[in-house]
Amino acid sequence: MSYELNASVALKIARSGAEHWPHPASGPLFGFPETPDSVKISHVFSFPTNNNHHNQNEEGFSFRSNVNLDFQERTLQELNKAKIGAQFSGWYLCSQGGRFITQSVLETMLQFHNQRAKSLDRQPELVLVVHETSKARQGLVSFKAYILSPQLIQTSQMREKFITKNLRTAELTFSNLLKEVPLTVRNLSLVGGALDGLIPDDVSTESERILALGNSTQGDLNTIEQLLETVDHFNHNQGNFHYYQRLLSREQQRISQWVSKREQENAATLKRNPNATESELLRTDSYEWCKHFKLPTEPSRLENLVLSGQIDAFCEGLINSADIEIAKSIGVQNRLFN
Repeated sequence: MSYELNASVALKIARSGAEHWPHPASGPLFGFPETPDSVKISHVFSFPTNNNHHNQNEEGFSFRSNVNLDFQERTLQELNKAKIGAQFSGWYLCSQGGRFITQSVLETMLQFHNQRAKSLDRQPELVLVVHETSKARQGLVSFKAYILSPQLIQTSQMREKFITKNLRTAELTFSNLLKEVPLTVRNLSLVGGALDGLIPDDVSTESERILALGNSTQGDLNTIEQLLETVDHFNHNQGNFHYYQRLLSREQQRISQWVSKREQENAATLKRNPNATESELLRTDSYEWCKHFKLPTEPSRLENLVLSGQIDAFCEGLINSADIEIAKSIGVQNRLFN
């Protein structure tokens, strides 16, 4: 499956990211299937909730909030009234430091995937187009397209869904929650040139402009703050899972003691009466102990995968940014001493 962005769509996405920096921004995408394996994205709109910066967290770009769903549906109706004929094709998301995979985003994509799977008509997979705003502020064009991975879809259809056993069976990890697909941007050079006009000039004087090695410092600081916050959430999530494991171990120990006691009683019964029938013996199977004990329910591990993916993306972004700044520093040093 491949996707193509019109230059106007790419510019609108970049402008949306620049206007809402350093907050995330998102919106619906509409387009046309050109072939069974390719979709052309022709229209894009910004969600009205993008302006609620005071409440922007990972739910700030929730695709399935009532306001956003109503806006998405009304926009599609207006396109149909205008006889444009575009279909709903997915969403765009302007992120910072790689934080675009959230539990809300994945659950929304799964919900729409399941709705489309029930349809008799074969429809293309909904796409998530990610624009890295921090890279755009450095003059780099960064657009990537993702769809749900087969591993994530398989796990979501299993009984009890995202428990440890199912994750192992489907081989689902934080690195394959989504699958990157080919994305083409028409007139990419035009988009790259237009991005320069969206970058604010934070340096006021010529001397400061010469001494500035890069404009990524603020973006890196924001990424570090988000990384620390995500690590805290990850540790809290791990603590909840460890609490479940302790409860499970405690209940399993109680069940083992209960079964052992009954087996001893059965042995004593057989010793007194070797011809005792099965009905005279105490049952020790799972059907019987389930009447007396209840194992704790394993919590979903989806949030753990999401947080792990965010931490990995933040670290990778900081490493790449550090490589760029080190290269700039070495270049300046060589220029000064040669």
